Amino acid sequence: MSDFLILKSGTYHVRLDVPAHARDAFGGRKVLTKSLKTGNRSEAHVLKLRWLQQWKTEIERARKKEFPDFREEVALIVERYKDEIEKEKSTPFNWFAPEIEKPSASTEQIKEIDSVIKKHKLRPKLREEAIQIVMGVSDYSPKTPFFKSRLDAFHKYETEIRKVELSTVDRHVKRIKVLDSFLKESELELSHDTISTFLASLEIEQKTKKQYLFSFNAFWNYAFKKDPAFKSAYANLNNPFKDHELNQEKRGMYKEATRRAYSVDEIQHLHKSALEENNQKLADLIEIGAYTGARIEEICQLRSESLVIEDGIECFHIREGKTDAAVRHVPVHPKLKKTLNRLIAASKDGFLLQTGKGGKYGVKSKDLGNDFSQFKTRLGFDKKCVFHSVRKTVITTLERADVKNLVVMSIVGHEPGGALNITFDRYSEGPTPQSKLAAIEKIGYAFEF
Repeated sequence: MSDFLILKSGTYHVRLDVPAHARDAFGGRKVLTKSLKTGNRSEAHVLKLRWLQQWKTEIERARKKEFPDFREEVALIVERYKDEIEKEKSTPFNWFAPEIEKPSASTEQIKEIDSVIKKHKLRPKLREEAIQIVMGVSDYSPKTPFFKSRLDAFHKYETEIRKVELSTVDRHVKRIKVLDSFLKESELELSHDTISTFLASLEIEQKTKKQYLFSFNAFWNYAFKKDPAFKSAYANLNNPFKDHELNQEKRGMYKEATRRAYSVDEIQHLHKSALEENNQKLADLIEIGAYTGARIEEICQLRSESLVIEDGIECFHIREGKTDAAVRHVPVHPKLKKTLNRLIAASKDGFLLQTGKGGKYGVKSKDLGNDFSQFKTRLGFDKKCVFHSVRKTVITTLERADVKNLVVMSIVGHEPGGALNITFDRYSEGPTPQSKLAAIEKIGYAFEF
């Protein structure tokens, strides 16, 4: 049966064995079969493809644990009806004797358990396991509260209600899943001490550990506000993600991983090498970055209409970025105008640089950023040198040309910070386009074209 077809009573059926690791996702079934409603073998070969593709996709999803585990769903129901179940312990409902009248207090949880059983099409053995979890006689005990359905609800709330960026919420969930795996593999319960142990096990920088805690706290705050079952289950536990002492990196110490600025000669070498590789797009990216100090995503978002006249000065109008300060006007360097005219004339969609749509998160610089990373590595630059290093070069050049700090900040889109933020961000309109152009013109390269 290497062709996945079997003939029963003159009708062909498609048949596929389910690997042991995926059977729970298919209600415990070892074999999947489907009538193709034809006795013609050639036709059956065509009809089987749809089902084989669907089943294999579902098996792969089960391998990656993308299917909800019925055990977790049942445990979540038990968690939700914890108080009712405790009250009924004296006269528990006999799930194995359906002829006995169901107690009214259990009606809702019984309905929910039944729906899980039907949803997963659980066969007798797995159905019995689900009931044992409800009755508290199962060996199954979830070590963590991070059920798939709960994480899905958290994800939906953050993206749809709070309007948090999709990429940020995806990172939250990814970090929570790392913690979930750690707790399960270590057989540890959720507590402040176990979180400390988890953080100590991560071979990452302290600032990244802080990002993990930020994600965990986002989940905790959501769950206590929007998930009554979670709040009830962990009512006696103080937030285990708060007040963790992380090792502080000493200031004034040289760090091997610190990114550095390119020298002017290195910028020129990068530009020339891109042209030698016939990579005009990469050369244009480097040139725009070198004359503006803009971030790579800001450059990739520039359109023809991003070029505006501000107080008689031609400027890039950067409309969005990481902070409010990122929204700014950056004067166009005179030496950049020829390249911009070429890009505008060649543009097919309005964007100056032709890039992809940005994938799942709409990051248009993703592919070009990867190209630059591989490109600079081929030229012998290490991890300290990235595209953002071009931005460092611009800032360094302006600083060494004695350009005022606030003018530099307004060009590259940095916030003044502290008391200066109140004075200059709230009350000042910022430096004039003319003063910013005078600063930009202090930047110079010997680019070859």
